[in-house]
Amino acid sequence: MKYRLPALSAILLCSTLSACSFSSPPRPEYSGADYVGAVEPDMLIGTWDYKVLNPVEGEPAADVVMTFNPDGTIVSVTDLPAQEGVPMSAMTLQVSGTWKVDGEYVITTTEDVQETSGNKLGGMMASMGKGYAAGLEGKIDVFEANSSRLVVVSESDGERIAGELSRQ
Repeated sequence: MKYRLPALSAILLCSTLSACSFSSPPRPEYSGADYVGAVEPDMLIGTWDYKVLNPVEGEPAADVVMTFNPDGTIVSVTDLPAQEGVPMSAMTLQVSGTWKVDGEYVITTTEDVQETSGNKLGGMMASMGKGYAAGLEGKIDVFEANSSRLVVVSESDGERIAGELSRQ
Protein backbone atom coordinates (compact mmCIF):
# COMPACT_ATOMS: atom_id res chain seq x y z
CA MET A 1 0.00 0.00 0.00
CA LYS A 2 1.09 3.54 -0.56
CA TYR A 3 1.43 5.66 2.57
CA ARG A 4 2.53 9.23 2.90
CA LEU A 5 4.01 10.81 5.97
CA PRO A 6 2.60 14.11 6.74
CA ALA A 7 6.13 15.18 7.56
CA LEU A 8 3.59 19.51 6.44
CA SER A 9 4.58 16.45 7.92
CA ALA A 10 1.88 16.96 6.24
CA ILE A 11 1.55 18.78 4.27
CA LEU A 12 4.54 20.05 4.98
CA LEU A 13 7.13 19.99 4.85
CA CYS A 14 3.65 19.47 4.69
CA SER A 15 4.66 18.61 1.49
CA THR A 16 7.45 16.37 2.13
CA LEU A 17 4.66 13.99 2.59
CA SER A 18 6.24 10.90 1.09
CA ALA A 19 8.07 8.08 2.66
CA CYS A 20 7.25 4.77 1.06
CA SER A 21 5.31 4.01 -2.09
CA PHE A 22 3.63 0.78 -2.91
CA SER A 23 0.53 -0.02 -4.96
CA SER A 24 -2.61 1.30 -3.27
CA PRO A 25 -6.14 2.47 -3.85
CA PRO A 26 -6.47 6.07 -5.02
CA ARG A 27 -6.78 8.86 -2.48
CA PRO A 28 -10.38 10.11 -2.23
CA GLU A 29 -10.93 13.48 -3.86
CA TYR A 30 -11.28 16.45 -1.56
CA SER A 31 -14.24 18.56 -2.63
CA GLY A 32 -13.99 21.47 -0.18
CA ALA A 33 -14.11 24.98 -1.58
CA ASP A 34 -11.21 27.45 -1.40
CA TYR A 35 -12.46 30.37 0.68
CA VAL A 36 -9.09 32.01 1.33
CA GLY A 37 -7.26 34.34 -1.02
CA ALA A 38 -4.07 35.95 0.20
CA VAL A 39 -2.65 34.39 3.36
CA GLU A 40 -1.47 36.56 6.24
CA PRO A 41 1.71 35.08 7.78
CA ASP A 42 0.50 35.83 11.33
CA MET A 43 -2.42 33.42 10.88
CA LEU A 44 0.05 30.50 10.71
CA ILE A 45 2.38 31.28 13.59
CA GLY A 46 1.94 28.82 16.43
CA THR A 47 1.65 25.10 17.10
CA TRP A 48 -0.93 22.98 15.32
CA ASP A 49 -2.20 19.40 15.35
CA TYR A 50 -2.53 18.03 11.81
CA LYS A 51 -4.77 15.32 10.41
CA VAL A 52 -5.40 14.15 6.86
CA LEU A 53 -8.97 14.80 5.73
CA ASN A 54 -8.93 12.43 2.75
CA PRO A 55 -6.83 9.42 3.81
CA VAL A 56 -6.19 6.45 1.56
CA GLU A 57 -7.94 3.31 2.79
CA GLY A 58 -5.68 1.66 5.35
CA GLU A 59 -3.38 4.68 5.70
CA PRO A 60 -2.17 4.71 9.32
CA ALA A 61 -3.33 7.69 11.34
CA ALA A 62 -0.21 9.48 12.52
CA ASP A 63 0.01 12.06 15.29
CA VAL A 64 1.44 15.15 13.64
CA VAL A 65 2.33 18.41 15.38
CA MET A 66 3.55 21.36 13.31
CA THR A 67 5.05 24.57 14.61
CA PHE A 68 5.31 27.66 12.40
CA ASN A 69 7.77 30.06 14.02
CA PRO A 70 7.79 33.86 13.50
CA ASP A 71 11.38 33.66 12.17
CA GLY A 72 10.21 31.62 9.15
CA THR A 73 11.27 28.21 10.46
CA ILE A 74 8.95 25.25 10.74
CA VAL A 75 9.22 21.97 12.64
CA SER A 76 6.89 19.04 12.07
CA VAL A 77 6.95 16.02 14.38
CA THR A 78 5.16 12.87 13.19
CA ASP A 79 4.56 9.92 15.52
CA LEU A 80 3.83 6.88 13.37
CA PRO A 81 2.04 4.01 15.09
CA ALA A 82 3.09 0.40 14.75
CA GLN A 83 1.46 -1.28 11.76
CA GLU A 84 0.32 -4.86 12.02
CA GLY A 85 2.73 -7.13 10.17
CA VAL A 86 5.29 -4.37 9.61
CA PRO A 87 8.25 -4.78 11.95
CA MET A 88 9.81 -1.64 13.41
CA SER A 89 7.08 0.54 11.89
CA ALA A 90 6.52 2.69 14.99
CA MET A 91 8.76 5.74 14.84
CA THR A 92 8.92 9.48 15.28
CA LEU A 93 10.12 11.67 12.43
CA GLN A 94 11.06 15.31 12.86
CA VAL A 95 11.17 17.43 9.72
CA SER A 96 12.52 20.95 9.92
CA GLY A 97 12.79 23.69 7.38
CA THR A 98 11.52 27.11 6.44
CA TRP A 99 8.21 28.60 5.41
CA LYS A 100 7.04 31.76 3.67
CA VAL A 101 3.82 33.11 2.24
CA ASP A 102 3.46 33.74 -1.48
CA GLY A 103 0.00 35.22 -2.08
CA GLU A 104 -2.52 32.48 -1.37
CA TYR A 105 0.13 29.80 -0.87
CA VAL A 106 2.43 28.75 1.94
CA ILE A 107 5.76 27.61 0.53
CA THR A 108 7.79 25.22 2.67
CA THR A 109 11.36 24.07 2.14
CA THR A 110 12.73 21.01 3.91
CA GLU A 111 16.17 21.32 5.49
CA ASP A 112 16.48 18.27 7.73
CA VAL A 113 14.79 14.96 8.57
CA GLN A 114 15.55 13.02 11.75
CA GLU A 115 14.17 9.93 13.45
CA THR A 116 13.92 10.85 17.14
CA SER A 117 12.43 7.77 18.87
CA GLY A 118 15.48 5.53 18.56
CA ASN A 119 14.00 3.26 15.87
CA LYS A 120 17.08 2.03 13.99
CA LEU A 121 15.19 1.29 10.75
CA GLY A 122 13.55 4.71 10.95
CA GLY A 123 16.96 6.26 11.54
CA MET A 124 18.28 4.61 8.37
CA MET A 125 15.21 5.80 6.43
CA ALA A 126 15.68 9.34 7.74
CA SER A 127 19.38 9.30 6.83
CA MET A 128 18.60 8.15 3.30
CA GLY A 129 15.71 10.60 3.05
CA LYS A 130 17.84 13.60 4.03
CA GLY A 131 19.51 13.71 0.65
CA TYR A 132 16.19 13.43 -1.15
CA ALA A 133 14.31 15.85 1.09
CA ALA A 134 16.94 18.58 1.53
CA GLY A 135 15.75 21.60 -0.41
CA LEU A 136 12.44 19.94 -1.32
CA GLU A 137 9.83 22.63 -1.75
CA GLY A 138 6.15 22.21 -1.00
CA LYS A 139 3.24 24.43 -1.95
CA ILE A 140 0.24 24.51 0.38
CA ASP A 141 -3.04 26.20 -0.49
CA VAL A 142 -5.05 27.42 2.51
CA PHE A 143 -8.73 26.69 1.75
CA GLU A 144 -10.30 27.68 5.08
CA ALA A 145 -8.94 29.76 7.95
CA ASN A 146 -9.92 31.06 11.34
CA SER A 147 -7.93 31.62 14.52
CA SER A 148 -8.17 27.98 15.64
CA ARG A 149 -8.50 25.92 12.43
CA LEU A 150 -7.02 25.82 8.95
CA VAL A 151 -7.86 23.53 6.06
CA VAL A 152 -4.89 23.15 3.74
CA VAL A 153 -4.43 21.32 0.45
CA SER A 154 -1.19 20.24 -1.20
CA GLU A 155 -0.33 18.00 -4.14
CA SER A 156 1.99 15.04 -4.13
CA ASP A 157 2.44 12.58 -6.97
CA GLY A 158 -0.61 14.04 -8.73
CA GLU A 159 -2.92 13.61 -5.74
CA ARG A 160 -4.48 16.41 -3.71
CA ILE A 161 -3.95 15.84 0.00
CA ALA A 162 -6.28 17.79 2.26
CA GLY A 163 -5.43 18.36 5.89
CA GLU A 164 -6.82 20.08 8.92
CA LEU A 165 -4.64 22.09 11.27
CA SER A 166 -6.10 22.67 14.74
CA ARG A 167 -4.36 25.20 16.95
CA GLN A 168 -3.04 23.81 20.25
